[in-house]
Amino acid sequence: MDIGTLWLGVAGLIATVLVSAIGFYFTYKSQRSPLREALYARQIDALTSFVSVSTRIQELAGALMNEKEFTDEGLERAQLLWCELDGELLDTTQKVGLIMPSSVYSAMTAYRASVQDFHEALDKQAAPTDAFYALAGAAGHVFMVGRELVGADNLSIESVNLHSRDGYKKMQGIGREATAKVVRALWSRGNSDGKS
Repeated sequence: MDIGTLWLGVAGLIATVLVSAIGFYFTYKSQRSPLREALYARQIDALTSFVSVSTRIQELAGALMNEKEFTDEGLERAQLLWCELDGELLDTTQKVGLIMPSSVYSAMTAYRASVQDFHEALDKQAAPTDAFYALAGAAGHVFMVGRELVGADNLSIESVNLHSRDGYKKMQGIGREATAKVVRALWSRGNSDGKS
């Protein structure tokens, strides 16, 4: 056997191993991608549910801060709603424990603890101001960690950059007050023409 045949055989073996490895890699990737996409979709749904429940809890907590303004019947309904929302929050948090990264799940359970702290402060007839701020801070933390998980900023910037070289900096420069003036002017003009 000459040296040329030997090298040709070795090159053939190396090529076979490379083709097999590349095939294995792409098979692995094609199997993982649907699982990753399904998990991502479930995570977004779970975060959306959590934010919805936590927003309603915060609104109710804000109302309960002024408990003296409630009638007895109104206070009883508010407390029943609190229990219902607390149960919904527990259910949502328990479900997401399987699909969320540890940091997000930890932030969610910290929010649940803040909800309990606020409720205990109300039960003690104490001024729950500190507990309310802790509740709001915990909600904001879940929201921001959730945005990181979803990749909202990065995906949005990629999308905007497809259509605009400057991204949304121009709209940011206009600002909230200037935009409100434009909306107010258009609204006034529409109403003066007899339109609603």
